[in-house]
Amino acid sequence: MLTLIDYANENVCGHPGLIHGGMTTVIAHSSMSLVAAINAPGKSIPIFTANFQLEYLEPVLTDSFVVMDAWITAVEGRKSYIASYLADATTGKVLVKAKSLFVSAA
Repeated sequence: MLTLIDYANENVCGHPGLIHGGMTTVIAHSSMSLVAAINAPGKSIPIFTANFQLEYLEPVLTDSFVVMDAWITAVEGRKSYIASYLADATTGKVLVKAKSLFVSAA
C-alpha cells in the first residue's frame, strides 16, 4: 500500500476554486503505477497501463490537503490490479475512486 499526501493549490485549477480533473488523474495514476511497479511479478519493469478508471464523487477544492491511498487488489501472472481513493485530508471524505490494471512487459 502507498499513501501520498498532496497540497492542491490554485496553480492546477480547472475553474476558480476547483482542481482540474486532469490533475487528480495524474495524482491517481502516478501513485497506482508506483504500487504496480514496486510489486510487479518478478520485479519486471517496464509495466504498462492496460485499463484505468476514475469515479469523481466530489470536487477537489483548492487550498486543501488530499490523501491518496493505493493498494493491490489482485495479481494474476503479469497482471496487477490496483485500487485507490483520493480523500480530503481534513474531513476524510472520499473525493475520487480509481482502479486500474497494469501489466508487466516481460
